[in-house]
Amino acid sequence: MNTKSFCWRTSRTAASVVLLRLVNTLAIAVAGCCLNPMHVRAGGVAPLGELAGGLMVPTNATIHEAPGPVPYPVTPAQSVSPSPTNSFQALADDNTSIPPDTHGAIGPNHVMTMLNTQVRIQSRAGTTNYSTVALSSWWTGVGTFTSIFDPRILYDPYENRWIAISAVDANLSTSGILLGASTSSDPTGTWTRQRVKADAAGTAWADFPSVGFNKNWIVVQVNLFSNANNAFLRSQILAFNKTNVFAGGTNRTVINDSTIGGTQMPAVTYDSAVGLLARQCRFCAPVEHDGQNKERRLTHPERRLSERFSVVRANSLLALHERDSERGAVVGNRDERRRSPGRAN
Repeated sequence: MNTKSFCWRTSRTAASVVLLRLVNTLAIAVAGCCLNPMHVRAGGVAPLGELAGGLMVPTNATIHEAPGPVPYPVTPAQSVSPSPTNSFQALADDNTSIPPDTHGAIGPNHVMTMLNTQVRIQSRAGTTNYSTVALSSWWTGVGTFTSIFDPRILYDPYENRWIAISAVDANLSTSGILLGASTSSDPTGTWTRQRVKADAAGTAWADFPSVGFNKNWIVVQVNLFSNANNAFLRSQILAFNKTNVFAGGTNRTVINDSTIGGTQMPAVTYDSAVGLLARQCRFCAPVEHDGQNKERRLTHPERRLSERFSVVRANSLLALHERDSERGAVVGNRDERRRSPGRAN
């Protein structure tokens, strides 16, 4: 091989290496530009600059960073509850009854609050306290009692009346349910107040009443316990004819059932077109009582502890009968509808 040929090949090889490096550098630069417009300069040590990860590139090269992962969609701000139109204290607990069992309702012009100890009637704006009396004093005209507890108060927009209930005489044969109704939309005016005996035989007492209504009925549910040992006996549901109650009566249908557990909660139905009466069974299991107005729900192998709903046609309430293969509800006639979570209607 002559010297000229050798030199030419050597020059060509060196030129190829340089050209290859330039092409590679240009390719990296072009690819980087397409990926991300952000860029940084390489290191400053000649002829090569070392970057993180042992990457070696020419010092004067421009390095373009690859884009990061696609960002997650921005989570929209959570909607917040609108601010209250007005806010004020209704009735403070006087710490003489534990728990206070607070309950309240709002009418067109008034706010009415009931505790185990007191009853207060205020203006809807909270600027005027019309009256504050002891719960026992508020229930006038219903006879004597040794204890009163668990008050409930509702406002009925169909008839513009207030509805109140309480339980009296725990662990006594005189145990009863108090039912009151205002004669107008003004709770400071006159009321009709009635007393219904919890157990005709006087062997059980009523606890933890709940109340609901629709356009035709006022429904009260209580848990009945033995006066002898406080054992849970049965659930009692009383369906009062609303028209009769507002006239001062107590016409009612009474259902006693020991198979459905306790604390069924009648719904408050604010729809004058609905002739159905719903109730929610939150604890479909037997109940024990500890003698201090506190309940303990027991599990039962044949019943599910779940929230269940049943609906009864109010126009046939007088013909109520018990029919529930799962022992989960007190239901009405054959047109009744029921639904339970996790099961199709």
